[in-house]
Amino acid sequence: TMKLRGVFQAFLIAGALQFKVEPQHLVLAAEHTTDYMRRDHPHGRMLLAATPVLQRHALSIGCELVKAQADFVVLALDPHFNRARLGVMANQLRGGARLLVTNSDDNHPGPGGAVMPETGALMAALVPASGVAPWRIIGKPGPLLLEEGLRRLGAQAASTIVIGDNPSTDALGALQLGMRC
Repeated sequence: TMKLRGVFQAFLIAGALQFKVEPQHLVLAAEHTTDYMRRDHPHGRMLLAATPVLQRHALSIGCELVKAQADFVVLALDPHFNRARLGVMANQLRGGARLLVTNSDDNHPGPGGAVMPETGALMAALVPASGVAPWRIIGKPGPLLLEEGLRRLGAQAASTIVIGDNPSTDALGALQLGMRC
């Protein structure tokens, strides 16, 4: 196992690991978060901090996106995150909105070994600015994303291996569900 893990890491670092995954088997934390909101909170007013692609997806499935008087602040990887947006989100949370976060990864590996900031880094600014802890985190290490993956695959946790790029979230999430990583 350790030898295989070392080989896998070498391929991952070199960017040479390639395998085919069918689109219906991909479970993306941001997409799953908006789908969750539409299904479980269909009338929830969301301030969605996210990419334009995720904003369009949320609108296309019927989510109500607002700039004020939000029931939920939904934090995803937001390329327009800045001090002004941080203030808007913090004040919505202080006004009673609940914080839903797509994933808690602080960073992920980038090209040439660079570190790419992730949603958890944005959350690390928002939580102290607002004084409000996340109500729910959809992605790993929480169970919701991995459980959806198992559902889509028709698989059992004990016979499934998680492949990820962040031990603190991917491996922890897998371990909590009895999966190997």
